[in-house]
Amino acid sequence: MNRRVRVSAAVLQEGKILLVKHTIKGATFWTLPGGNSIAGEPLSETAVREVKEETGVEIKIVKLLYVADNFFKSKVNGQDMHETDVCFLGHITGGELKVGSEPEVSERILFDVGFFRLSELDYIVFHPPALIKELKNKLRGNFRGSVKYLGAYREEISGDYT
Repeated sequence: MNRRVRVSAAVLQEGKILLVKHTIKGATFWTLPGGNSIAGEPLSETAVREVKEETGVEIKIVKLLYVADNFFKSKVNGQDMHETDVCFLGHITGGELKVGSEPEVSERILFDVGFFRLSELDYIVFHPPALIKELKNKLRGNFRGSVKYLGAYREEISGDYT
């Protein structure tokens, strides 16, 4: 089983949340901007770097939102994965919204970027699906409340998500 730490950021603007659209081996889904942490890089800096790389937007970290463990079979290489997801709340400080890139990946996997209203989240494929409920609850409460460990959830990314 492979292990990694994914760091993401929930970035808000005018009541909407920033998402990026990925397509990996036939699976298309929306997710929070984020990516793998690098050894020696603080997690909050990973979130800032990943948001900039993927969306062109510069952010300031406000607070830690949640930590969750995700167990799944990788669509890329078929290996069993244990991913710890650490999510921060970020506010935009600059930059220009655009589809960025994933420098760690040789093929293009990012295809769109945009802000979504709470009501729109029911009509998109979101990864990981287990987090959509928590994300919607946080949006409804304007991200008030304490940090939450969401526990472990298991899923497999398979099929065509378009």
